[in-house]
Amino acid sequence: MREAGLKEPVFADERGSFSVTLYKEAQVTAIHQAMGQSDQETRLLVFLEEPRNRQEIAEYLGIGTVSYAIQAYIHPLIERGLVNMTIPQKPRSRKQMYVRSVNYGRKKHNEKQQILRQDLSEKEERPGGIFLVHLLMEEACALPSREKMMETMTRHLGVLDCVNYDDKSAACFSPREYFMESEDGKSFSPILFVSVCEKIEKPILNELELTQLWDCPDGEEILASCPYQIIASDMMAACLDYKQRAKMLVRYMQALAELFPTARAFVFETSKKMLTTEEIASCEQDGELCFLRYAVNIRFFKIRGTDDCMVDSVGMSTLFLPDVQYHYHGLKVEEVVKHAYDVLIYMFEQDCPFENGDSVAGLREGQYDDAVPWKVYYEEALIQPVRQVVDVDTGEYAAGKREE
Repeated sequence: MREAGLKEPVFADERGSFSVTLYKEAQVTAIHQAMGQSDQETRLLVFLEEPRNRQEIAEYLGIGTVSYAIQAYIHPLIERGLVNMTIPQKPRSRKQMYVRSVNYGRKKHNEKQQILRQDLSEKEERPGGIFLVHLLMEEACALPSREKMMETMTRHLGVLDCVNYDDKSAACFSPREYFMESEDGKSFSPILFVSVCEKIEKPILNELELTQLWDCPDGEEILASCPYQIIASDMMAACLDYKQRAKMLVRYMQALAELFPTARAFVFETSKKMLTTEEIASCEQDGELCFLRYAVNIRFFKIRGTDDCMVDSVGMSTLFLPDVQYHYHGLKVEEVVKHAYDVLIYMFEQDCPFENGDSVAGLREGQYDDAVPWKVYYEEALIQPVRQVVDVDTGEYAAGKREE
C-alpha cells in the first residue's frame, strides 16, 4: 500500500466484531465482519422492550455462550444508547438485566446530529476497549527478527502463534493460553500487535495530562527527547475474563520491555500514565495486580480558590471496572493515594462488590480504622475523562455537596 501511495489500513477492534478500513484514492471503504445484521438487531430491540437477563438473551439469540452473547450483541447497543442496564453501577451483577432505551425511537431520527455531537465533544470512555501503549524512542529502530520476537514472547506469554510479521509495518501474535469461545463453540485467542518504529505525528499528552506524570518526574524531558514511537496493543481481547486480560497485558509489557530496551518510557493510552522501561521490567508486584502499577494512573488536583483537593484514578475501564475518586480536604495526599490504590486492589480482587452506600475503612491519623467508615457511591467522574467512578466519601474530610 505504501508503494501505491495509499494510507495504511486502520484496524478497529469492537466487542464481537473486527473491522478493517482500507483507503482508496477518492473514497473510504469500511469492510466489517460483524456478528449481527440490522434485521436481527431490530428484532433483538423488540425483544428487549421488557428487561431480560443474560440467559434469556443468549437463548433468544440461539447462542450457547452467555458471556459471548452479551459482549457481541448487547454491549454495542449499550454504547450506541439503544439499550440500558437495569443496574448500571454494577455491570457484571448477577441480577443485571437489559432493556431497550427510551431513546430508541428518536435515536434513529437524530442519528446524524448525534454523530456530530460526539465529534465535537468528549465521549465517555468505552469500557473494555483496545489496550494501547506508546513506547517512546530517541532514535528510530528496526523491528526485532521474527525469531527473536517469537522466542521472547513465548518466554513471557507461553505458546503462541505468529499471525503476521512484516518488518516494514507490524508484527502480530496470538497467545494460546488466553482464549475465548465464539458462538459456534470454537476457541479463538486475542491478537497482540506491535508496530514498527515511526515518527510521532501529534502530541501524545495534552496540557492536563502533562501535570499528572507523578510516576515519571522526567516525563516532559523524555517526551521532548523522543521523536519516535512504537505502538503496541491488544485486539479481540475484550471478551477475556478481566483478570486473564490483566495477566496477559502485564506479561506482554514485560516482553516489550525486553524486546525494546532502548525505549525511554511507556505511555499507556487510556490512563496517560508514563513509566520508564526500567520500571516496567522490574515491577515487583505479583501477577495480574501489576496491571494496576503499569496502566492505572492516580492523579492529584488542588481546587483553585479553596483548600479542597481531588485524587482519582484513570485506567480501570480497560477491565470493565470503575475508577475511584476522592474530593476532600485536610488529609495528606500520600495517605489518600495509598488508600485509593488499596481500594482499587480490593475492587480488582473482588470484582468490584460495592453497592451504593457500602463502607470501607477510613483513615484516622494516617491509619486504617474500621470505626471510621467511608461510604462509597457510584457516580460520574468530576474531572475528565468522562467515566464511571466509585466516589469515596471521606466523612468529616469530605469536600463538595453530597446528598444524604
